[in-house]
Amino acid sequence: MKELRVLLVDDEVLSIDLMRSLVEKEPGFKVVAECSNGKEAIARLRRDTFDLVLMDIEMPGLTGLEVVEKTQADFMPAVIFATAFNQYACQAFDLHAVDYVLKPFDPRRVSKALERARERLAATDYSAGKDMPLAAIARLRNVSQIQSGEQLSATENNRLPIKDGGHTYLLPHVDIEWIDAAGDYMCVHAQGKVHILRSTMKDLEAKLSKEFQRRIGSALAELRDHREYEHAIDTARRLPPVLDAAEALIQEGISYREWAKVTLDEHQDNEGQVPNNISILARTRFRAAGDAFAAAAKLQFDTEEYLETQWSAIEAYQEGRYFTKSIRLLKPYLRYEQRTRQPRGLVSFGRALLAEDRPEEAIAALSSCIVEFPRDPMRYDARLLAALSHAELSELDDARRFLQDNLEDGELTPQSTAWRNSLLTMGELLYQRSYRNFLEADQAEQAEKVPLLRENQPLLEEAIRYLDEGAERYFGEYKRA
Repeated sequence: MKELRVLLVDDEVLSIDLMRSLVEKEPGFKVVAECSNGKEAIARLRRDTFDLVLMDIEMPGLTGLEVVEKTQADFMPAVIFATAFNQYACQAFDLHAVDYVLKPFDPRRVSKALERARERLAATDYSAGKDMPLAAIARLRNVSQIQSGEQLSATENNRLPIKDGGHTYLLPHVDIEWIDAAGDYMCVHAQGKVHILRSTMKDLEAKLSKEFQRRIGSALAELRDHREYEHAIDTARRLPPVLDAAEALIQEGISYREWAKVTLDEHQDNEGQVPNNISILARTRFRAAGDAFAAAAKLQFDTEEYLETQWSAIEAYQEGRYFTKSIRLLKPYLRYEQRTRQPRGLVSFGRALLAEDRPEEAIAALSSCIVEFPRDPMRYDARLLAALSHAELSELDDARRFLQDNLEDGELTPQSTAWRNSLLTMGELLYQRSYRNFLEADQAEQAEKVPLLRENQPLLEEAIRYLDEGAERYFGEYKRA
């Protein structure tokens, strides 16, 4: 069963903690990101893919409703609102098939909402997006029509004045297709015509509405949907200064990242294996995505978007196995990131250090995650990586301890990826050790051989028990003789 990727959005730390614990208890759901405000949520939705977002409505700054309005439709997953609204608001959500949970949270209600979301996502005719949430919001606000992608506060002033002889023509921003420079003039292309405007790119950018910039993002997304990745990348590189340089780099990074993922998906065999040359090609594209995101983050250093963009670069570099570069970016990321989001950075830091054959440093980073954030879901990945790090140092007892902590953690179930990987890793590590012991015994003097083999037998049997359990649970074709 595919795990559904969940984004949590709430400005209250206690609410985030409770939401996370309730979601993680449900099999098949995995919390992969958390945001503390609406602006963070929009940036995260634009940079990553989620199946479901569980989001508070009433937040300072942008509300949960405004997050839906301001997010491109093709980036919008299924939504469950958390609300303290009255019964009329709840009726609006019910009418338009938008789920909600009331605050304070009722675990049974949250469980039912998640189950309904799972059923909707599994339905063959289900299409995530903004239509149903926007319809509910429209009813709440008594607005007769909300078009996908428009903000409720949009006015009719989204027009660009262009002088034509003695007259001034107001060109709607929505009609603009693209703009290029010709000396001191701008050529504005719209509906098959070219309008000449005396202006600098910087002045023109200031006149254009966010709606126009949103349309650029939508156009690039459409190119990616049609798998025209090279065209999307080339277009993104040509956008500055009409579009903010950092935003153009982010669009380039998104295009490279999606291209890399599609490259892998298209060439996987039935066992999930990819030819080596395809794997190298995909890594190259992930690394190009990392370069674009990293350049954008550098430009955004003094903005709220910096950390999310830096994280996108880190993830892309790790997907591309460029661990030295991800380590370089993780150091400032961990310095500036808020405490509640430190665990994901520490786990990524540990993973990169282990990949670079620095197991002692990896253990230090992963132990910080485990000790300082004992209730965070990232502790499971931290324990698994810590076990592998100890195994690299031939410290089997320490490795077993971390794996056992995962297997005996009351909040993990055998259906979870972390539990499965811990079980299989335990079997593999024990088997490897027992096999080494067997080879050592085989080379020993005859008088010592039998006692050594007898001493190794319990370890071998324990390894086989774990491997047998893993095969029986996760490999349907396995039948024990």
